[in-house]
Amino acid sequence: MTLLGAFWSLLSILWQNADWPHYVDDAFGVLGVPVSATMFMALLLLLVSGAMRRRLRVARWAVILIESATALLLGLVLLAYVLDPSMQVGEEGFTTYDLVIAGLSGVACVVIVILFVRAKDAFPARTRKGSIWAALATLAGGVLAAVAVVFIISLPDDGSLVGAGERFRWAVRVTTGFDLSLAGTNADHAGPAWLGVLGGLLGAGALLAAVAIYLRSGRLTGFLSAQDELHIRALLAAHGDHDSLSYFATRRDKSVVFSPDGQAAVTYRVVGSVALASGDPVGAPASWSGAVAAWLAHARAHAWHPAVLGASESGARVFLRARLKARPLGDEAILMVDNFGLEGRAMRPVKRSVGRVYAAGYTLSAHRHAELTAEELAEIGHLADLWRGDEPDRGFSMALNRFGDRSDGRCVVVLARDATGTIKALQSFVPWGSRGLSLDLMRRAPDAVNGVNEAIVAALVDAAPSLGVRRVSLNFAMFRGVFSGAEQVGAGPLVRIADKFLMVADRFWQLDSLYRANAKYQPDWLPRFLCYETAAALPQVALAPGSPRVSCRPGRRGSSAPVMRRWPAPTGNCTPSPTSSSPRTRPCSPPPPRCGDWPSNSGCGIPNSTCSAPTGWSPIRWRWPGRRRCPRRSRQRTRATPRP
Repeated sequence: MTLLGAFWSLLSILWQNADWPHYVDDAFGVLGVPVSATMFMALLLLLVSGAMRRRLRVARWAVILIESATALLLGLVLLAYVLDPSMQVGEEGFTTYDLVIAGLSGVACVVIVILFVRAKDAFPARTRKGSIWAALATLAGGVLAAVAVVFIISLPDDGSLVGAGERFRWAVRVTTGFDLSLAGTNADHAGPAWLGVLGGLLGAGALLAAVAIYLRSGRLTGFLSAQDELHIRALLAAHGDHDSLSYFATRRDKSVVFSPDGQAAVTYRVVGSVALASGDPVGAPASWSGAVAAWLAHARAHAWHPAVLGASESGARVFLRARLKARPLGDEAILMVDNFGLEGRAMRPVKRSVGRVYAAGYTLSAHRHAELTAEELAEIGHLADLWRGDEPDRGFSMALNRFGDRSDGRCVVVLARDATGTIKALQSFVPWGSRGLSLDLMRRAPDAVNGVNEAIVAALVDAAPSLGVRRVSLNFAMFRGVFSGAEQVGAGPLVRIADKFLMVADRFWQLDSLYRANAKYQPDWLPRFLCYETAAALPQVALAPGSPRVSCRPGRRGSSAPVMRRWPAPTGNCTPSPTSSSPRTRPCSPPPPRCGDWPSNSGCGIPNSTCSAPTGWSPIRWRWPGRRRCPRRSRQRTRATPRP
């Protein structure tokens, strides 16, 4: 009903001079929904309706306060009539119809107040501490300023308004939609129509500014702490092979909720009212359900819409058991190193591209980030930002949003240099467990030779044995099933229509071109799913990944510039609490990664166990002090052998 009142308040602006809309206003008043032909009231009712659907406590208190104020105002009107019955006489006095509507509306308001006072448990969702007060202060200041502007402008007007009090009440009415008059006198008196519209726009602007500050206040806190990231890295060391997107859980602009046993976690980012996670939960699959349940409880306690972008089939089954819905989103391209080769008719385009690059005098080399100096990482990061230009990266589920951090020493970068030794293209990959890589960053200079990206992929496959890599995850192809289905003989009309629609969208989001860029390598395709709670939240969920709040801009968080984080010293002989049920259970700091592959089982993330960090471990460099580099890793650059 509140939502209908919002729509009616918006539509009734078109019929402000008509006589019949006030009957509809009275009908809403009898139901306890205050309506008025102003933008402010329409937005207010719309926001209250959305907050009530999300079960926010602030929505409950807003309804109680609004209905109580309305009931008090109507009670004063009825009391004035009881004390002075002569007010009913005359054209400007009360009528029987006015008294009946006022009485019924007052009773409805009292009933609503009683119901909402008793429905305390039905609104469990909280807001961030302090955000509501900042928003209310902005709203109050903006409304007072709007009323003052309308009141001052109306003073020189020679219209039907009489006296400062009547002008003030009219300014409040056109700005907020609330009528301060206790009697029905001078109901037809009004100022200029254009001034009324201006007052409504100013009031709506104040409300929108308050909402913007409220949402911003809610997302400025709660990012990963250093201890959270250490816990996640311990889970990755033990269970990172399950999902190619698992390493992106270490993005530092995310928040995290751990399972009660500390063996799994869900990382997410709050975008507006959406708690957006990506990929599968991190950690032991047996504890995924506990992590998902803790994350959903945490999201509902803050009135967020939970959503998951790019879950695998096994992860989607866990989210389905948690009462979320799942829909196919696309497919991820996976290259198996042992099966990849440039021979065969299907690989001729890639083979020609590779040959063109080597014919131009290019050399390609693959390196672990730990093998590069800080100056080299800084140069590569600068080139990556330079070649990106002013446009932000919109990646979320498959983007790390940092480059050159010493904690990412196991990441791999493949460089393409021209005949003069100048870097012309690069691709950076994050670890996928102990034997895989997942594409994170792809950049090339504008004057790089055509086919350099294909040559980089081929060079990475050539260097894979020395890197200990058996599989590589490339880009994600959204709606791949539609594009591939439209190419089949006898494709149905619905598939062809969807294909044509997506081809138009490809001009803006590179859907078909990204699919074909991956398909040329003849990869294995792994389906990915979008998981969400309700269909009503789908528009917000669809817009969340492309929001600037999850993008990466040069010079800000997530830039490719090197980031050095000094981790706290690992604690020794620490024992996690075996009885803690908090979703943010933090075990002791993990042991250092081994040179080469990470250990398949690294203790410290397991509850009920005692761990101690080795003496002399440097958590800044992720290596043992005194050892220049890992014995099986050489700084000598590996040149890819030209393909025939």
